[in-house]
Amino acid sequence: LDTIMKQVAAGLGEGQSEVTDASTIVVGVSVPGETGSVTDLGGATVDVPTSAFGGDGRRVVHSVLYCVEMHDDIELVGCELSVEVTDEDGTVVPVAGLSEPIQLTFDGTGLCITWNGTAWIQDQNVTTTYEEGVTICKTTHLSSFGVMDLPTAVPTAEPTTATPTETPTTATPTLVPTSFLETVTRSLDATATALDASCGAAENALSCAASAAAAAVQVAEATAFGGATRTLGEEARTAALELTEAVLDATGDAGVLPANVSKALVLAVADCLRDARDGGDKAPGQMAGILDTIMKQVAAGLGEGQSEVTDASTIVVGVSVPGETGSVTDLGGATVDVPTSAFGGDGRRVVHSVLYCVEMHDDIELVGCELSVEVTDEDGTVVPVAGLSEPIQLTFDGTGLCITWNGTAWIQDQNVTTTYEEGVTICKTTHLSSFGVMDLPTAVPTAEPTTATPTETPTTATPTLVPTSFLETVTRSLDATATALDASCGAAENALSCAASAAAAAVQVAEATAFGGATRTLGEEARTAALELTEAVLDATGDAGVLPANVSKALVLAVADCLRDARDGGDKAPGQMAGILDTIMKQ
Repeated sequence: LDTIMKQVAAGLGEGQSEVTDASTIVVGVSVPGETGSVTDLGGATVDVPTSAFGGDGRRVVHSVLYCVEMHDDIELVGCELSVEVTDEDGTVVPVAGLSEPIQLTFDGTGLCITWNGTAWIQDQNVTTTYEEGVTICKTTHLSSFGVMDLPTAVPTAEPTTATPTETPTTATPTLVPTSFLETVTRSLDATATALDASCGAAENALSCAASAAAAAVQVAEATAFGGATRTLGEEARTAALELTEAVLDATGDAGVLPANVSKALVLAVADCLRDARDGGDKAPGQMAGILDTIMKQVAAGLGEGQSEVTDASTIVVGVSVPGETGSVTDLGGATVDVPTSAFGGDGRRVVHSVLYCVEMHDDIELVGCELSVEVTDEDGTVVPVAGLSEPIQLTFDGTGLCITWNGTAWIQDQNVTTTYEEGVTICKTTHLSSFGVMDLPTAVPTAEPTTATPTETPTTATPTLVPTSFLETVTRSLDATATALDASCGAAENALSCAASAAAAAVQVAEATAFGGATRTLGEEARTAALELTEAVLDATGDAGVLPANVSKALVLAVADCLRDARDGGDKAPGQMAGILDTIMKQ
């Protein structure tokens, strides 16, 4: 076969290939072009990037698909694929340690394995991913490759039949489930037992890996089905999470966490979290550790500049290995942009991002999801990130105020600033923690009508100081907003409510002065009310230590409208204007 491929290659030019399909064997010969080499063998495709063709001289890719069993130890899904790169003389050129992997695509679904010369192994340099109907093996070296089947059934007790001299009977299973939840729990426990048996011996590495993959699917299906029909409850959640940990122990020993396995595990954790929070319980205690382990194992399969995101709806997990320009992870409802300056020290760094799209704390309802971000070293140990000169940028869908979880409560952090672009809130932070966006109130409190008791003639309370003109309407509105702001900011524990009210008040004063100035002269009284409210907003933001960009803009707009109104009416610039602008610029 080598001689055939060498002679075929002699007749090919750059970028050309030839495939010979003999059913039992399919032979492919390809001479790389500018963008590398892709050879479609029918049951498999070989995609070799240009970076794999190092050195001088012409290179040729030899691919052979063996669609007959070549070894007796494992039955493959489909065919065995052997790939080599040779020089123009047909001499094999070693290919290993590539930064950009070779991609082998097999028909069917299973686990990528490698022939090491004596046995099939699960190679830590080969990762498994999936697209519809195919398995993709990404490898940094060349050898012979295949895909082994994944078991899908969970072992169950087999019925036993008596000898012919006895009355046939079927064994009665022990611990017959008496409820749906017991069924789920027993199923998970049985899977855990099967997994433990498969992984108990070192020589069973492939069987262990396959059982781990099947167990991951089982736990995901059990928690999803449970959550869709009824509450799982603590016992079933515990069984599911313990099995998840056992799967991670198995994949950790193997050194490989295939993408389908990590997704199944994240789905299971997400279902358990949603089940706990829907039932009024706290997030499961082991959840954070499980997610950390998943992210650590996912990172082991990523190269520089690569990332992987697993979306389980309730939880979205992102793992990113920074490249030369830093790290950007798009989680769907949020994006994490970490500059290179955040990755200090020696060694490889990894960004762990988790988006929790279920309420994790009971004190504040967020706009969208809570986002937790950490930087770790290659061992998965968290690297402290604080006091950065170049901020990390977190972009959330929706509009609101950036807040930070300090371990016990949501706070407005002076190291986090809020800015806006269309439809999104951007939180710029010099440290890492958990972050969210809280809603900004938009309505200004107004007096509610009161109705008498049924024993009296129903009446509606007459508002005091009913405005008799447009300008009085503007002035009363601003005064009401000032009163609401004062109430929100009167207690130290209401810092977030105060900050939100300040932002709403800034928008209110800008809108009032703009609308007034656009329709008629505001006059001194309305200008004074507007500027006094502006000062009150700055008192609130000064105490908080944060002046978001949208708030400062609203205040400057209000001051500008008051200045223009005064000068258009022949009055001097408002006396308090310079002090207000100084305070805005200081903040």
